Amino acid sequence: MDRSYPPKDPRAHPEGALPPPRPEAIARFWRHEGEPGIRGYRAATVCRRGHLQEADLVVPPEYLVLGDSDLGKCSRCGADVLGACQECGLRIRGLPISHAHNKDTDLALPKFCDRCGHPHPWSTRQDRIFELENLLDQQDIDEADKDVVREHLARLQALDPIDDPEGKEARKRWGAIIKRAPELLKGAGSKAAETLIDIGVRRALGLD
Repeated sequence: MDRSYPPKDPRAHPEGALPPPRPEAIARFWRHEGEPGIRGYRAATVCRRGHLQEADLVVPPEYLVLGDSDLGKCSRCGADVLGACQECGLRIRGLPISHAHNKDTDLALPKFCDRCGHPHPWSTRQDRIFELENLLDQQDIDEADKDVVREHLARLQALDPIDDPEGKEARKRWGAIIKRAPELLKGAGSKAAETLIDIGVRRALGLD
């Protein structure tokens, strides 16, 4: 891939030159304004199914900051390739700067955005349950209540939606979690649980 920036591609602009990137888009892309990959982490591109494309970008992926999110398709599965958090626009965390030139370094794909906490599309149900368990550890509630919530989360992780078509079991479990840990499903917890709780259960529990 041509990593020159701004990229040139006559498909989008017949005259052969793309417009300059918008400063606010670049600021949104990098974690720290004015630090385009100099410290911290490089940027990565990953398909929606979790197949890594690149892990050491030092400039925003082509078109991402130009108002066009088309980064092509994954050569392994055909899914759309993503270059930033779908919620806040932060770069997908790539290799640490200190390891970016080490070709033997494998990237452990981030499951969540490290700015807003929104789950990336390839994070699994188990990943999101684990994140809720991590957030539960930070809750200012009794340990006994935490133990009960952990048990409900474990049951929800094992619950097959096919076995609970009307959502009664899920509604009971999530309701009990909210009762014991009322702040857990707020903020980052709300983002982690977004795809774990179907719309009917969310409405029944007053989460929408």
